[in-house]
Amino acid sequence: MSWPLVRPSLDDLLREHRGIISALRRSLAVEVEAQVDDVWLLRYALSFKDDLPAAIQAAKAAITWRRENSNLVQAAAAREAPSELTEQELAAIHQCFVAAYYCCTRFGDPVFISRLCAYNVNHLMEVVSEAKLELWFNFVNECAWQYCEAETLQRRYFVMQINIQDVHGVKMMQNRSFLRALGNSSKVNDWLRPQLFGKTYILNPPRWLSMASRLAGGLMSKKSLEKVWVHPTKVGEGRGLCFFAQQLFDADTALPKFLGGNGDADEVFPMAPREAAVVQRSALPILAGLPVQAATVSFSEHWREDVDSYLSRKQEDYVIYDRDGHDVALVEETVSRDRFPLQIRRQDTMLSSSAFFSSSAFASAVGTRSMEGSKQGSQMAMSMCSAVTALEFPVQEPPRRSWCRRVCAFFGRREAPLLR
Repeated sequence: MSWPLVRPSLDDLLREHRGIISALRRSLAVEVEAQVDDVWLLRYALSFKDDLPAAIQAAKAAITWRRENSNLVQAAAAREAPSELTEQELAAIHQCFVAAYYCCTRFGDPVFISRLCAYNVNHLMEVVSEAKLELWFNFVNECAWQYCEAETLQRRYFVMQINIQDVHGVKMMQNRSFLRALGNSSKVNDWLRPQLFGKTYILNPPRWLSMASRLAGGLMSKKSLEKVWVHPTKVGEGRGLCFFAQQLFDADTALPKFLGGNGDADEVFPMAPREAAVVQRSALPILAGLPVQAATVSFSEHWREDVDSYLSRKQEDYVIYDRDGHDVALVEETVSRDRFPLQIRRQDTMLSSSAFFSSSAFASAVGTRSMEGSKQGSQMAMSMCSAVTALEFPVQEPPRRSWCRRVCAFFGRREAPLLR
């Protein structure tokens, strides 16, 4: 059994790949400043595997892109359509591109559903240029990226987008402008948003699928194609969810009827292009099923008490800083998300590599969900244990098991489960 039903914890992955993460941070010393945490670097370590030069090149390109495209990043954070897209273009996309975020898996993965039989690609490309459509795809992907990043830090495992494409009754698409925009977007995601997509499931494939796959091979990125999986059986209304989907979703209502679920989604995914309608820039229908992250992160009393207790036992003085180097007081109830990653440093040192709580460790102890209860508390304790281990020992020196056990014992937990 593998992803998405089995997920390694971030702490395990960070320990396993600490060598390449360290090398990436050294190589990106000028670019990263204080805005990149170890989980962000881990994405590149996993996506580019043993190819360190390619990982460095991709990470540098991503940092540059985010610096030069701050307007699009901010638009995604506000869930508001980019100003470059006109009202007419937004209406055409909504009418002819019948796809939307609909729900999340029980692991928090956003599910993007496409009903291809309702696409009107030719009309879409008459109204929207290839460059504008690529911009739209980039914007939508950025919205999903920001959600997945926040959920990954909070849940302590990678949360990734799942695409479901229903190809029932679809004729082969031959609009190369549309396919190029889609392909270019997938190639950008390889270096800008690594580990964003988990799987793409194709349901009810037609006979021409193999021919389309060869065509897509020349336009889509190789990494995207490697994550495509064709469902072996027919899926549709009245057939019910397959055993795999039953494990992935909490209830049959999570998916629409035309995918075997019980959800009534005919208005969202009609069998023909949608009716022409004015689309509100700040209420985009395509994003309706993508959860909105809170603007602030709430610290639980449990988390503050544990951190305060830990720091009170240290002989040295420690201070918690935000990404810009400003103090974060334990009495603060909420902290704006744009202040992450948080760091904890000895007052007499400026070397964050030897005295650093990664944002992933902090985020595991915070969030809009309550951390009350033994299960959540023990998971928080294990995350704090990992952070303290990283604090006491530089990256190049592996932590001693005895120290880890002592810290776990301090938080009242000898061991923690691999998965949440």
